[in-house]
Amino acid sequence: MPAPSSALRFALRLLLVYGLFIIPWPGLKSGYGSAFRACSNGLLHAFGFRSIVELGPPAEEHAAWDVEMHMKNPGTPFRWKMEYSSRGWGYLPTAAVVALILATPLAWSRRWFALTVGLVLVHIFIVLRIGAALFYSMYWGGAIPLSVVEAKAAEIMLNGFSNSPVTTFIVPIIIWLLVTFRRSDLEAVLRPSTGKAARQQPATRRRLDL
Repeated sequence: MPAPSSALRFALRLLLVYGLFIIPWPGLKSGYGSAFRACSNGLLHAFGFRSIVELGPPAEEHAAWDVEMHMKNPGTPFRWKMEYSSRGWGYLPTAAVVALILATPLAWSRRWFALTVGLVLVHIFIVLRIGAALFYSMYWGGAIPLSVVEAKAAEIMLNGFSNSPVTTFIVPIIIWLLVTFRRSDLEAVLRPSTGKAARQQPATRRRLDL
């Protein structure tokens, strides 16, 4: 099992790196929000949603969200929107993955590889969050028909996957475990320590000899 001092050093490194990410650096929130909206629009347009969905900044600055997803039902005048935070949906899980990987005491070659794969996976997670929100919103706006069961499943995905702050941190931990550790690492952690038994063995022999 890892020594307490090693676990403490990991925790301190994690807090330091993650703390650097969540500091409100000047221009970070607006810059990331703009990049988030631009990349999301590019992806949605590539999949044929150009005339249906558009992400933009809120009409008025708001502390809780910086993205408005504007949607419309083709062939009808009906329009609606959904608000959410690019920080909660994208920035925080990305920061968590990066901080966890950089804080892990591994060779830098393994850390860079884990970081590359981890960033790909966390952005797939972000895309799925947007997709789940879009799917439910299109149903809510009448653009796609769903059965009662399908609608309930879509609502659960929206609230439990896209909007949940718990998912924001649980998924990065799962990604970190998948990309950082090998089977040999887990076996080394779970393997019982033999050092204490080896130190006690001579004393056991002496007692038996008596």
